[in-house]
Amino acid sequence: MRYLGLLIVFLTFLLFPQLAEAQDTHVIRVGFDQSLPPLSYLDQKEEAAGFDIELIRKVAEHQGYQLQFIPLELEDAIQMLKEGQLDVIVGLKYTSTRNSFFDFSDSYLTMSDAVVIPSNSRDFSGMNDLKEKVAAVQREDSVITQLESIRGSEVLEAFNQPDALDMLFLGRADVFLGNRWTAEYVLQNADKQKHYRIRTGLIPPSDYAFAVRKGNYKLVNVLNKGLVETHHNGTYEHLYSQYLEPYSGLAIGWWRKLVYGLLIVMGIIFTILIGSFIWNKRLHKEVNRQTEALLAQEKMRALGQLVAGIAHELRNPLTAIKTFVELLPRKMDDPRFRAELVRHVPEEVERMNRIIEDLLDYSREKPMHRKWGNLLELVQSVTDLFMKQIRSEGIELEIDIPPSLEVFMDRGRIKQVLINLVLNAIEAMAHTKEKRLTFHVSTEGPMQILAIADSGKGIAKEDALHLFQPFYTTKNQGIGLGLYISQKIMKEHGGRIEVKSTKNTGTTFSLFFANEGDASR
Repeated sequence: MRYLGLLIVFLTFLLFPQLAEAQDTHVIRVGFDQSLPPLSYLDQKEEAAGFDIELIRKVAEHQGYQLQFIPLELEDAIQMLKEGQLDVIVGLKYTSTRNSFFDFSDSYLTMSDAVVIPSNSRDFSGMNDLKEKVAAVQREDSVITQLESIRGSEVLEAFNQPDALDMLFLGRADVFLGNRWTAEYVLQNADKQKHYRIRTGLIPPSDYAFAVRKGNYKLVNVLNKGLVETHHNGTYEHLYSQYLEPYSGLAIGWWRKLVYGLLIVMGIIFTILIGSFIWNKRLHKEVNRQTEALLAQEKMRALGQLVAGIAHELRNPLTAIKTFVELLPRKMDDPRFRAELVRHVPEEVERMNRIIEDLLDYSREKPMHRKWGNLLELVQSVTDLFMKQIRSEGIELEIDIPPSLEVFMDRGRIKQVLINLVLNAIEAMAHTKEKRLTFHVSTEGPMQILAIADSGKGIAKEDALHLFQPFYTTKNQGIGLGLYISQKIMKEHGGRIEVKSTKNTGTTFSLFFANEGDASR
C-alpha cells in the first residue's frame, strides 16, 4: 500500500503539474530517505520519523508552514527535486556537484562517513586500504567519487544503506561505507555489534543540510530562520540528545584554549620541519665529504627520498589538523564535530611524534648497555605483545630456542629489532592462506643465529636489493627507516642481518649475534 500511494503521488505530479503549482504556498513537499534511521525513516505506523524529520517539523512550526512528507529512496528524491516534484530534501550531504543543481540551507550536522568491516579482518588505517576491496555503498552517495579514484576497488551500489549493509553481512562486499548512525542502528537491531567494527575519521567530514531547487531563495531563508530559532530555544539540542547522542555543552574558554594549543602544536611542527631541512642540508654535506668517490646521482636520490618521505608523512596529519582548525569557528557548537576533533587531532599529533622519533633514531647515537640475557625470554616477551593479533589472524607460532641460551646484547634495542621484524611478518601474511611464524636458533662459528621466518607473500628481488637502505619502503605507511635502524643496531652488536625470500612463499630474516664479546658471565 505504501508503494501504491507513492506511485499515485508521483503520477499525479507528473501528469498534472499544475496541481502542484496550485497548492497552498504554505505547504512544503518534503522528500526524505525512508531507510536512514535514526535520521529519517518510516516508523511502525508507516509515518515519517527521525532526527531530520522532527527538525524540519520544528522549523515549519516556527515559520508557519505545513509539511507533506514523501518517503523515497535517495536516488528518486534527488531526481524528483530536480524535476520540481519536491520542494525540499532533508539531510542531504553537501557536495560541489550537488550545489550546481540545488541550493542548500545552513548546515545542521557535520560528520564523517563510517567504514564498517568484519571484526576478524585487518584493521583500516586509511582509504588506500580499500585497494582490491569490494565496497558496499548507497546509490548517489558522494563517497562513490572517492572510491573511483582508488585503484582496484570495486563498488556495489544499493538503493539504501541498510541494503548496502546486508551486502556486507552476506559476504558480497568486504566493507560498507556510509552513515555512522545508520550503521550502528542496523548492527544493533541485527545483533551483530560483536561481529563488525565501525571506523570513523578515515573520510573527511561532510556538511548535511536541507536542499531545495536552484534559485528558491525564499524557501532557503525560511529554513535558515527556522534553524536559528531551534538553536536559540534549545529544540535542536533536545532532538540531538533524543535521536543521536547526549549533548554536552562545553565552555567557550576551553575551546579557545584548544585552538591556541593547536596553533602552538602547528608552530612546533613547522619549526621541526625547518630544523629537519637544515639538518638534511648538513647531512648532505657530510655525505659528500665522506663519500667523495661515489655515483653524485646516488647521493641526490637518497636525499630526495628523505625529503619526500618526511614531507609525505607530515603532510597528511597536518592536513587533517588544518581542516579541523578551519572548521572550528563555524562548527564549534556541533557536538559531533567536537567529538571527532577530540578523537582525531591527538591521533594525528601522536602520528607525527612517531615519525619524529623514527628520524631521531636514524640520526642519533645511543649508548650501548650490553649484558648477557636469555634469548627465549626476550622472544616470548615480543610475541606476547602480538598474541591477540596472532590468534585472531590464525597464525601458527613456533619457537625453537634452547631455554638456557643467552646472548650478549642491549635488551631494549634488540627488542626493537624483533618488534619491527614481527610486525613486517604479520603484515606479509595478511592475505595468505597458510600463516606460519617461526623462530629458530642455530650456530655458525662464534655466531649465534636467530632465524625469523614467515609464510607471507615474500619480497621481490628488486626490492630485496634495497631493503636496508634508509627511506626505502614498499608500504603505503612509514618512511622506510625500520630495517635500516635494525641493521644499524645489529652492527653495533658486532653482528648483522641477512634476508632470504621467495616470492609468494615466504621470507626469513637471520640475526647474527657475536657472542665472543669482551664481557664475562
